[in-house]
Amino acid sequence: LWTKAGQTWQQRLVLPDEAAVSVRSLAFDPAVPLLAAGYDDGRVVLWDLQTPGSSTPLPVETATGQPVGALAFSMTERRLAAGYDDGALRMWNLDDWRQPSEVALGASGAAHRGPVRGLVFGAGGELVSGSEDRTIRLWNLADPTLNVEIPIEAAVTSMAFAAHGELLVVGAGSRKIALVYLADSRKRIDLAVDGYADTISAMALAGEGQTLVAVDADGTTAAWDVDLTSWINRACALAGRAMTEEEELTYRGEPARHVCFSAPVK
Repeated sequence: LWTKAGQTWQQRLVLPDEAAVSVRSLAFDPAVPLLAAGYDDGRVVLWDLQTPGSSTPLPVETATGQPVGALAFSMTERRLAAGYDDGALRMWNLDDWRQPSEVALGASGAAHRGPVRGLVFGAGGELVSGSEDRTIRLWNLADPTLNVEIPIEAAVTSMAFAAHGELLVVGAGSRKIALVYLADSRKRIDLAVDGYADTISAMALAGEGQTLVAVDADGTTAAWDVDLTSWINRACALAGRAMTEEEELTYRGEPARHVCFSAPVK
């Protein structure tokens, strides 16, 4: 872990060598701050970044030794979720992160039919999981048995939220990104991404969530503007007019507001 001091980067934490057990996934909670590390042997460990030498292994009573493929902190509740290579999901309550307790998430058994590769919490606290089984699941944490499955055309390799939680960005298959509108999952855009040689393995939102940064398995990194208003404004500028009522209903799913600068409606 590195922190920036002025124009230089300073090393803050190096995870110890765990007898050649690889770190498979990481997640950061800036509120505490905490770093969660998921290992190939199924362990999840919390690191206190204010006391870099201090760590807390999470209790994983039903651990199967499966690698931890994805981790995510909730920004609205004190919770951490983990996804495993056998398709299982687990979640912990971190009200007292030094004594975490496991929270039931749905029925027993695997949540997915393949390895979990993406986990994100939405702005409202909802959990979204993505898997190599080519599905995304939306979890209602008030009643985790109620979850919605969304099919994806390729194996999910990474995920991130954009547009204040309205848009789910999914790394899917080799050099592909899917933009999924959670309010209506039938509305989505599948993109073939140029410049990458391999599967997109990690994504994160920068700034105020308007810039998507993605890296593929060979280390190639690129960034895109994913702000919906910016997209609409650029489309209107190219067309030389605002969106019509029919276009807004088709592409935004909302009544016409004519949200393109001061371009005339034609």
